[in-house]
Amino acid sequence: MNMVREFRKLKRLKIPYILLGMSLLTGLMIGANFSGSSGKGQYAMLLQSVNFVLALLVPITAAVVSNLSIDMEHRGHGWIFNVTSGVSTVRLLWSKFLVDSIVICCFVIFNYLSALFLGRLLGVTSSFNLIFWLSNIVCICLVSTTFIGFHILCASRWENQLISMAIGVLGGLLGIYGFLLPDVLARFIPWGYFAVSSHVIFTEQGNTFDAVYLYPPYLWIFGYFVASIALFYWGSYLTSQEKAK
Repeated sequence: MNMVREFRKLKRLKIPYILLGMSLLTGLMIGANFSGSSGKGQYAMLLQSVNFVLALLVPITAAVVSNLSIDMEHRGHGWIFNVTSGVSTVRLLWSKFLVDSIVICCFVIFNYLSALFLGRLLGVTSSFNLIFWLSNIVCICLVSTTFIGFHILCASRWENQLISMAIGVLGGLLGIYGFLLPDVLARFIPWGYFAVSSHVIFTEQGNTFDAVYLYPPYLWIFGYFVASIALFYWGSYLTSQEKAK
């Protein structure tokens, strides 16, 4: 029931229109990044283009969705109202986390599907590897949900939503920078897990570069996800204690 209520709240906040606008921006950036690419690994290169763009836009989108979701509780005294209605702060935060995670995952999946459609329009003719694409999407979805939890806690802690938004923008820049770091270093930066989760690597063949598929370190990705969920659980408890004062 709490999740249904949270979905209704997001609908009133016009979240679908915001996500549509972000998706259009994603499509334009992917098209600009991918156009003119050639070689045997065109689909792999397209996949990496989506990964690169989402590393920038997912932290920002997560910040926007989480901020709007939490801001209504600040403005409408929702923290007190929910507690008096029998809904604990921890339960409220987890409901928001689950709902916002579904939203961000739909945003991510939609953009990968749109990229495939865009690839067909651009005339991609190389072979398509469904396994690598599906695995890549799942990993990026897991990473994306961790930023939903992080920004929910930030927005709950500070009523000034500009703080969480600033962190989201900075996180997007760090997400891009993660692709330039060695994989070993990227594993120790939360935003670096967009690069760690990528199933594509560029190889040099003569004077040209081509993209090939590879398996990422799944244990590291899963470990990061589990650690993030545990930290969100702890953070939601601390937030509950703070709101109870």
